[in-house]
Formats: sequence, structure tokens, C-alpha cells
Amino acid sequence: MARKSKTLTLPDESFQGPPAIAEIEDLAEEYAAKRDERMEALTEEKKLKTRLVGMMEFHNLTEYNRDGILITFEIDKKLKVKIKGDSVSEDDEDGDGEE
Repeated sequence: MARKSKTLTLPDESFQGPPAIAEIEDLAEEYAAKRDERMEALTEEKKLKTRLVGMMEFHNLTEYNRDGILITFEIDKKLKVKIKGDSVSEDDEDGDGEE
């Protein structure tokens, strides 16, 4: 038995899409800009973490504690950094937040 073909109906060429809503477009642009800033900062953070892990390995250290800076480096490459007055930052090898 032959299948029926489906015919798609295209909208009238004069169709312009939904009306512009300035508030939505402004918020979308602001959101995209902040997202791009965050992604750029994350890239820089990953580079710095890689350098810090490398330096800890180079000096054969698993812990560094001096003048309010506490860094704990575990064999599984989990890095914890605390600067006096800050909360502890934990990270895994690739910085994606998953363990």
C-alpha cells in the first residue's frame, strides 16, 4: 500500500513573524553578553588551574599553607584553594564541576 505524501503549507510571504518585543530582545542580548563573559572567565580559570596544578606537581607538594593561602592537592587532581576570608573552592581535573 502506498503512503500518502504530506504537503506542507508555507506561510504567506508577507508574514513577518511575531511582533517585536523590545524588553525580550534587550534581555536576550544582555543575557547572551553575560553568558559570553562567564564562558571567557571560565576558560581563563581553567588555564590558571592547570598552571597551579602543574606548579604543585613541579614542587612535589600536596598542600601549601602560608599567609592565609591554603591549597590542598589530592592525587586524583582535585584542587582546593582557600584565601583568608574566602570560602573553599573545590575543583576537579577538568573544572567541569563533576566528580
